[in-house]
Amino acid sequence: MESNAPLFQEFGVDVSGLSAGAEVDADIVENVSKKAYENMVEKVKSDALEYGVTLSDTQAMAGADAYYLNGPYSSATNLGNLYNQYGDTESLARNYIGFSYVESEEQANSRSSCAWVLFHFGKFRSVSNDFNEMLESGEISNFSTYVPSGGSSSELQGRIQIKRKDENGNEKILKYTDPVTFNSLISKKNSSVMNYYTLESGSGNTATDVNGVKLEGGDVAEQIWNFFINDMGYSEPVAAGIMGNIMRECGGDTLSGLDPSAQNSYGNGHYGIIQWDMVYCSEVVGQDLAGQLAFFSRWIQSNEFDTYAGNYQAGFSYEKFLQLTDPEQAAIAFGSIMERFGTPYSSGGMNSEYERRGSNAKNAYATLAGTSTNKDKESENKDSSKSDKTSKDKDSSKSDKTSNSSSSSTSSSGNSFLQTAIECHKYLRENEYYYSQGRSMPVVKGEPENQRRIDCSGYVSWCLYEFGVYKEQWQLGSEGVMEWGKQGNLETVYEGSTTTVKDIPDIQPGDIIVETGDIGHTQIFYGYDDSGTAVWLNCGGNDSIKREEGTEKYNTTDKTIIYVGRVKNGGGSSAVVTSLDNFLFIGDSRYASAKSQIETLGNNINIQGIVSARIDEWLKVASNGGKGTVQSTSVDITGTYSGISVQLGANSINATVDAPAGAETAASQMKEFLDKLKELHPGTPIFVNSCLGVNSKATSSGYTWDVSKMRDNMKAFDQVVSDYCNQTEDLYFIDISNDLMDENGFVKLEYEDDGLHCNTAGAEIFAKNIKEAILAMGASSNTSSSSNGACKYKLVVASKNETSTTIKDTYTYSYTYSIEKSNGIQKNGLQQQYSEPGDKIVSSASNSTYTKTAVDYQTALQKYTLYFDFLWAILINTSGDSELISNWADLALNGSVTITVYSDSSSSSSTTTVDKGTYSHTEASDGPVAIYDVYNVSEQTIKTTKSINSKPAITKADTWLIDYTNQADSYSEFKGKTKEKLIEKIDEESESDNIIKILRNDRRRMLQLYREEDTVDLMLEENEKVNFMIDVYSYILQVARGELPDKVKLKINSLLDTSVFDLSNTDEASVNKVLLYDSLDLSEADIEMLYNAVEKICEPFGDNDENTNRKKMVTSVILNRMMSSKFPDSVKAVLKQRHQFENLNSISELDNITVSDSTKQAVDTVIVGGDCAQRSVYFAKPSTAEKNKWDDKYKFTFNDGDKTDNSFNYYTTDEVDSELKKYETTISGNTTRPSLTAQKIIKWAKSQIGKSKFENRHENTTMNSNNSSPQFVKSAYFEGGMEYLSGDIPCPNEIKRKDDGTIDWSDIPEAAVIVSNSGIVSLYIGNGYVIEAGGDTIKKLTIDESQSGKDAKGWGFAASDQDSARDELVVAVGGGNYAQGWTPMGTDGIAGIYTIGNKSYKAYVQWGCGAPWQYEKFSESGSYEKAACGVTSVAIIATGYGNDVTPLDVGTYAYSVVGRPVGDPTTAVTSWATLQACLDHYGIKNSGFKTGVTKDEIIEHLKQGKPVIMNVSGYEEPIGRSTYDGHYVTLLGMDSQGRIFLGDPASGGANSDYFAPENIFSASYSGICFIED
Repeated sequence: MESNAPLFQEFGVDVSGLSAGAEVDADIVENVSKKAYENMVEKVKSDALEYGVTLSDTQAMAGADAYYLNGPYSSATNLGNLYNQYGDTESLARNYIGFSYVESEEQANSRSSCAWVLFHFGKFRSVSNDFNEMLESGEISNFSTYVPSGGSSSELQGRIQIKRKDENGNEKILKYTDPVTFNSLISKKNSSVMNYYTLESGSGNTATDVNGVKLEGGDVAEQIWNFFINDMGYSEPVAAGIMGNIMRECGGDTLSGLDPSAQNSYGNGHYGIIQWDMVYCSEVVGQDLAGQLAFFSRWIQSNEFDTYAGNYQAGFSYEKFLQLTDPEQAAIAFGSIMERFGTPYSSGGMNSEYERRGSNAKNAYATLAGTSTNKDKESENKDSSKSDKTSKDKDSSKSDKTSNSSSSSTSSSGNSFLQTAIECHKYLRENEYYYSQGRSMPVVKGEPENQRRIDCSGYVSWCLYEFGVYKEQWQLGSEGVMEWGKQGNLETVYEGSTTTVKDIPDIQPGDIIVETGDIGHTQIFYGYDDSGTAVWLNCGGNDSIKREEGTEKYNTTDKTIIYVGRVKNGGGSSAVVTSLDNFLFIGDSRYASAKSQIETLGNNINIQGIVSARIDEWLKVASNGGKGTVQSTSVDITGTYSGISVQLGANSINATVDAPAGAETAASQMKEFLDKLKELHPGTPIFVNSCLGVNSKATSSGYTWDVSKMRDNMKAFDQVVSDYCNQTEDLYFIDISNDLMDENGFVKLEYEDDGLHCNTAGAEIFAKNIKEAILAMGASSNTSSSSNGACKYKLVVASKNETSTTIKDTYTYSYTYSIEKSNGIQKNGLQQQYSEPGDKIVSSASNSTYTKTAVDYQTALQKYTLYFDFLWAILINTSGDSELISNWADLALNGSVTITVYSDSSSSSSTTTVDKGTYSHTEASDGPVAIYDVYNVSEQTIKTTKSINSKPAITKADTWLIDYTNQADSYSEFKGKTKEKLIEKIDEESESDNIIKILRNDRRRMLQLYREEDTVDLMLEENEKVNFMIDVYSYILQVARGELPDKVKLKINSLLDTSVFDLSNTDEASVNKVLLYDSLDLSEADIEMLYNAVEKICEPFGDNDENTNRKKMVTSVILNRMMSSKFPDSVKAVLKQRHQFENLNSISELDNITVSDSTKQAVDTVIVGGDCAQRSVYFAKPSTAEKNKWDDKYKFTFNDGDKTDNSFNYYTTDEVDSELKKYETTISGNTTRPSLTAQKIIKWAKSQIGKSKFENRHENTTMNSNNSSPQFVKSAYFEGGMEYLSGDIPCPNEIKRKDDGTIDWSDIPEAAVIVSNSGIVSLYIGNGYVIEAGGDTIKKLTIDESQSGKDAKGWGFAASDQDSARDELVVAVGGGNYAQGWTPMGTDGIAGIYTIGNKSYKAYVQWGCGAPWQYEKFSESGSYEKAACGVTSVAIIATGYGNDVTPLDVGTYAYSVVGRPVGDPTTAVTSWATLQACLDHYGIKNSGFKTGVTKDEIIEHLKQGKPVIMNVSGYEEPIGRSTYDGHYVTLLGMDSQGRIFLGDPASGGANSDYFAPENIFSASYSGICFIED
């Protein structure tokens, strides 16, 4: 049996040592699902018997293998060779029914239980029409995120709805519009943009906007730099000069802080990387980075640069700017000319602003020079795009055997399929592949020599794979190539029967031919050589594989050519040209005469059609940088375009029409021109028209050339140019003759009045043909999709920012005086005479701007998708149970998704006042005295900003497994998850189908799947797209077998994390994973035993807070063992394990234990709140661990104290750690749950619902419901085990209300008491409901319906000590947000890494630990070592919030805040305001520095997992181990014992450690800055 049998290969089983026809080892068969394989063998025998053929076991096994190898649609002739390979006869293959040629799908279905799936051919087909439609619509692979093929953004399909919920709660369905229209609405500030959405490409680090700009690089700085170097062609000094200005405009003088969406409201407002004026450059407003760079290209190359070039230097120009070699001077030139701030450099010379931009440029040059991603690649592509085989740089393109991968060795980055085929053949030749039939796809680097096999169809399949149009795991057969092509995957060029290639006039280089005969064959057409002989790329034998590319030549084939197919250019997942917007048209009078028709083909079209233009004239222009003259007319073809259309040749052919080599000369010039045009516009698709023909009227119109010769020369010219385009990257030859030509190859008389130029009717067809041919070509801008499931498209909506400015004069009375009219004598001190004048509005204006908000909706839905890869694994495992798979797939048919765009509004207002002097007011009077009231006049400028930030979120996802809804009215309510519901579709009694019902309907099949779960897991494990389904599949099988969902350790809300539905959430730190113990279903006896065990184990440590936390850790270890499959699953069995726990030798020691209240509360907290011991399953005193060498045997997690024997070390193993991680549940923020006591309180209260009386056991009496609401709640507390409260129930907590007046209950814990002003109280039981006595019966009501809610005063607990009650009733999930630990480093200026939740802080130091900044100049004290504690503290915090910065970076930015040069020793740069500005710059929410903050406030903040910066002041007491007089430190978190982690920038890292609170707060502090998530 051959080792390439895919059934074995898919399971990773090595059968390379077996010979043809050998028996298969049973162990191997078991590994690939013995049952499935044996079923297929029996099927082969059965089918053969119908034709009277009896097969041996080895023959039947060969047949089964061949079936898996090529599938039921392969031809018998091809399989004859496969049978020979297995040691069987060709006649056997021809007579075997399963492999006779299948004419129809119905015929195939009747012959094989698996025939409905054509897995190896990329086309999945079912006997169910509904299932077929689902596959064709894309819903089987992604029920809700389907984007039509072709790579273009389009309206969301399937069952997905986008709606907006405005700030008033009104809903409106958003309509789709294309990106161009959407961006236009943004730039024109059209308010209707809020009613639309669009889709934009969003894959990986490369994106292309509608203008065709490709972004390459890992961050904004790299993307801009690569654009300048690769797209604009700038030298590195010039690029650095512009970068220096961009750093100043939108990056805070740093590269890491560049923000393309930066916006300010000064003047007209400014936007983007250049801070363009939002009025004069309105078209760039709202554009993303790609759009801004496209605008930059047009803006920088406009006449604006030369107009203002004198600002830098007299006689300066854009051309001279490009020749600058000093980054600093380039920065000054760009700033003075294009930014135009302050005094021009030419008249004012150097100033601080120019200095700063110049300094930025030098930093940019030092950082980015030499990093461009495409420089080398461009050079390589220029070489590799040439058609002649000898034109390649053999040194640079050689693909030796150690190349990174076969894909990379081919370096096929362009759109020429022929180029891909050449590179693939070269790789096979140079790596010494040999001829052998049948292999998997793709060819992989480093394959062993005995696996380096290829055949003709394998070669063609691999070329298609590398080009991105074929992605299956097994090659096509020769005729399989034809069948696959005719399914719409290739353009059919020829179908017929010939052995002479010249009989196929339309064949082009890169076309694939299929031949038939005794053995089929397929190969790729390379083109014709100079003598007219056809050249081929072929792997049909060892000689062909070894032959150098372009050397295998013949016009007649050995077999009959029956099919020619052509790969559609730009195939795969490239970004396709979808419009002719921003196109450049280069041509002659053909374009000039059709100018008005061409202008209608798109927006922003530039037509350079010059009458009588020749190719050689345009060649000179292209060689001169794109500017020059053609036929005495000035032309300019520079700029950035989304595509270029070329119509040339007629005038060049005319000049040599009577010369034998006329067409050849013109074609040679054309090739050279196209090369130069490619250099001018790298990466831009260039479409070359077929040469528009002539007709017989040409002679009568005065042209003297022979029209027949002209026609023939044009045809020859077209052939050469077509061949060249098809072999060259970014060149596309298009035929524009449709409907224009007659049967003799002349233009129809009615379309050319003079025989050469189109009339109006002809021009309309000519223009239409150009557009249709370009769009049909599918040309690409080389943007590739990620193959690992990364987001292909982003949903884009608009956000609004409205600024209103009102200027008014206000009048404030000052004094009154009078003047006698007769003598002018003034008298002061009079009383006010007149009414004060009202405020006077001087001016009022408002301005609205719109920006884009883009979110990745596809990634959020990935795990809710039913992928075919998963169904295929089940199909194989069930030996082709198509009914099961069809039913399973049907569950996805009715899926639907709703994305709600919340309008999250906010507003701010500021007022500035300027004194304008005084105003004297009098009124006309006939009397002798004039009286004046004097007023002080102030001019007030009131600026109000209202922002509507669009916050998209998935609010409904009805999928095959769950039905998720979140009916929140606002984004904040959505984040609170108070209206979130998740219903699992696992109810067997449900009227609707679900997977549990389907599996239980066939219990035999279900049990088989359960037994063979590992087999499916093996198939899923290596498939990145679906490997997450391993755990989902396990959960389904467990529930299907009858286990209760809440008892299954795997949880759907963890496996399918709904936190990803918050599409606007970028704060990963707000999401945590916690191991909960709900599935253990502990009994009261279990809990009592836990109490006793924990008390016994921890008793030696005493009764203190540290030991209370230790009790939680010990409880976690015991319960973690119960969760793991490596330990017993009951409390008793775990505790009976001997020699496992310190201080507990035998379970008998647990008798007669007195358990403290602190132990009970600690155990209860863990049972409810989950693991707080980091998945540990062992603990011991450090000396015990050392004695037994636990550090060698286990994985250390943490120590719970001082690392002496007054503490425990905790351990786990990698295997247990991985297992328990699978069981963790995702929580958002700081989640709380009701304690066991709270649950008992609520349980008793629920048992009283509907009753008119209740038992008050504390007072030993029966009470009526209608007048006993406080006693009812107190009785509930008493029943839960708490003390019965005497007196009124406290309500110190405020009742918050929403905008609509209803109660916001999101912060009220379960078992809290709602207290009204009237004295009626109720017990809060969660989700907005209360239980209330006070009427005829005890009722469950919504909080707003209840009497207590209608008149609510506040809420609290029915206890005298509210803090103690909260601790007893409310449990923080995960035991609080405690630290995961401290990892010392001591290198690169980092004392260590402190990790808490999802944050990891680099504890930087000012000096020591090899800090490279230690002696750098800083502030008044001279250096980072002495004075940089503030910026170092900010750097520590910034690293925890995702910023890759050092103290040096923060210090540099701090200097920019105070407006001084970096390192200036005369300036203090560590004020509170400066440090807050630095935090703001790095996107870190903070309170600013506050005074009067208490110790308790700081501790509460730290418990929530949020750090603080502390400004220490005073020598009196140390903080940690050190004493300071004025110093900044960070407090990063708390551990499980309540110790605070101090991140101290000083002391060389020696003072960064855990400390008890008293050792932190013993120091005095003047200011605290709270860091918020």
